[in-house]
Amino acid sequence: MRRKRRDLNLLRENKDLLSDLPDDLLDVIICKLDMKDAVKTGSLSKRWRHVWTNYVVDLKFNHVNILGLKSKPRKKKLAGLDTVFVDRVDNIMKLRCEGNREKINSFCLQFPLGKRFSPLIDKWLNFAIGNRVETIDLDLSSNLPSSARYNFSLLRTVSNYEKKTLKHLRLTNCNFRGWSSSPKFGLLISLQLETVIISSLQLAKVLESCPLLEDLTLDTCCNLTELTINATLLKHLSLTNCCKLKEIDVIRAQNLVYIQLAGVLINSLQLRRLIECCPLLEELTLKRCHRLTYLRIGDSNNCTLLKHLSLTRCSRLMEIDVIRAPNLISLKLKGVSISNLQLTNIIESCPLLEELTLLFCNLLTYLRILESNNSRLKSLHLDRCSNLKEIDICANLLHTLEYNGISQWFSFKKSPRLVNVFIGKDIHLLNGDPLRINTLARDIPSIENLIFAPHHSLEFFHINDPEPVFYMRRLVLNVVMRNRKEELLWVKSILNDFPILETLELNFMIKSRKEMNEKATFDRCRNKRITKLEVNGFEGNQHQVDLLEFLLENLVGLRILAIGPCRKTYISFNSWVYGKANDKGKKWFEDRSEWLRTIISPLVHLEFLRIES
Repeated sequence: MRRKRRDLNLLRENKDLLSDLPDDLLDVIICKLDMKDAVKTGSLSKRWRHVWTNYVVDLKFNHVNILGLKSKPRKKKLAGLDTVFVDRVDNIMKLRCEGNREKINSFCLQFPLGKRFSPLIDKWLNFAIGNRVETIDLDLSSNLPSSARYNFSLLRTVSNYEKKTLKHLRLTNCNFRGWSSSPKFGLLISLQLETVIISSLQLAKVLESCPLLEDLTLDTCCNLTELTINATLLKHLSLTNCCKLKEIDVIRAQNLVYIQLAGVLINSLQLRRLIECCPLLEELTLKRCHRLTYLRIGDSNNCTLLKHLSLTRCSRLMEIDVIRAPNLISLKLKGVSISNLQLTNIIESCPLLEELTLLFCNLLTYLRILESNNSRLKSLHLDRCSNLKEIDICANLLHTLEYNGISQWFSFKKSPRLVNVFIGKDIHLLNGDPLRINTLARDIPSIENLIFAPHHSLEFFHINDPEPVFYMRRLVLNVVMRNRKEELLWVKSILNDFPILETLELNFMIKSRKEMNEKATFDRCRNKRITKLEVNGFEGNQHQVDLLEFLLENLVGLRILAIGPCRKTYISFNSWVYGKANDKGKKWFEDRSEWLRTIISPLVHLEFLRIES
């Protein structure tokens, strides 16, 4: 009994302590919580009942913070969950209405909801707009037919209030209602519509009401047939999969700096007029614009300010003419029928070009950047240009090369600063021989950081030179576990033949299929220079354990060991993705991870990498 009384007294004292906290500290506490946990603080004491309403100004409702789900529920599992979701959101909104704080910065609703919840959604929006909301984000993603979707009528809703505060509006998977313009859109800066049923006339009325609009994004708005742009301050325009949009009329767009067109039926003449109306245009991205037959940027009288040009799978585009683009910094061509001469002319017309990406450009047979061009090229990405037979590049500033899916290998000795190299997994040389590391070291003598993605890493280390010397500081390899003895052989080669290597990263790709009865043993080969070892895709089978023990025994200068069960796949030099760890790998780290601490030096920092992808 005495213990229970003591516990009750202690509980009362703790409640009193919570109630006596200063406002500044309350602000710090609430701001560090997500909205779901912030709402729960209302049950701590009377004073805390409405505390969260004074500090939570960003209302975000989704499957995570309302239902505790890791992913959005699928259609089959949605039945009943939508009602639970709506009830919980409505309860939170009622509590928010009782609070003293009026201002709401943002209202975000992300859950598959249809037309039958319209009264509640309208009520929440009215409350948010009445409290001077600046951002509205409605993502009602669902597979409902258009007749069952939520009907959004911002024109009507906003006109109920004198205050105009809305600056950002994003709508996904709903129908737009309203036909008249409204001065209440006066502060709107960005408008993003995705899979929204809206007509050309409706959109025109909305745009008339947005004199401050800077960012317009339209994605899969399939009812649009024409678009008139008369926006003095518009800076960013993105049109994607608007499959019926055939006419884009630009009246004023003098501040437009970014244009992206994807899956739009715009022809070459319309595009040229669009570009001519945008004197400040810096970035142009065109994807799957199949009505384009030619592209001309700049003319004999005007220089363009364009800095970034990206063309992807414009199937009928046969002529690319960049007459005067002295400011072009990056050029990306993917699945484009560009000839050798056209590419040469572009390179010669763009003295500031720093980044060149060529993917699936199958008409190209050679790539030449001569010393006379005084090239400023810094990054070159070549991928699956199947007919490329000659590469002659003299670029003193080139520092990064990404090379994949090309049947020949070329020398890059004329690029003395080339230090970063990514070799993709699809390397199949014509003579059938694998690309070997001594070939790389010979043809790129300045290489320091190498990511080698093919799965035949053992063949990569069959070195013919009697005394090879490699000056790499970082080496990333995909490791195919097949034969324990061979694996230890090439690891020994790394430890002996890379005198200044500092970072070694091994990404296990395939688990071993057969175990060996006897453990392979080798003489020690101490290495003091490698300070970081990263191992991904570690499942804990005997092959991998032997390899890890061998490395830890010989890397006497090691200071960091980073290890995890998820497979890591490099897409480019600076981009990678993690795969999902299998059950065997997860279990090993749950059961044996502490074993690692017993076999490494106290000087080594042990870092466990991600377990879930």
